Amino acid sequence: MTVYRIENNKHKGPYAGTNTPWTSHPHMYPHNPSPFDEWEHLKNEAAKSFMENKNRDDHLFGFLSLEDLEDWFDHEEIERLNREGFHVAVYEVSVDSAYIMSRQVAFSQHDSVIIRSLPSSCLYKEYAEYEDA
Repeated sequence: MTVYRIENNKHKGPYAGTNTPWTSHPHMYPHNPSPFDEWEHLKNEAAKSFMENKNRDDHLFGFLSLEDLEDWFDHEEIERLNREGFHVAVYEVSVDSAYIMSRQVAFSQHDSVIIRSLPSSCLYKEYAEYEDA
């Protein structure tokens, strides 16, 4: 399965660490709930199992499509992420290690491979060329 993720050159997402600008209100809740906030809306038993697992450190979060990524980060946020050195990493992910939630996907970084890197400036454009390659 293909997963799209915003990250920097160290493979860290904008939420890495504590007290980042991306974990503050109003960006997160209610539009972008954390997996803990959407517990009751998880799409499969694997996602529920993931949330109960205390060893989630090797997992990354991403989206099933570029449209889902755009729905999470608005145009202004994407421009800011671009200025801060973030890009879109395209991962090939083992379906067995993916946890599909209502808005995002958690996956094991050990069971995934980056197959492509896209500039975050590709977002909010016609991106058929990016998804089909």
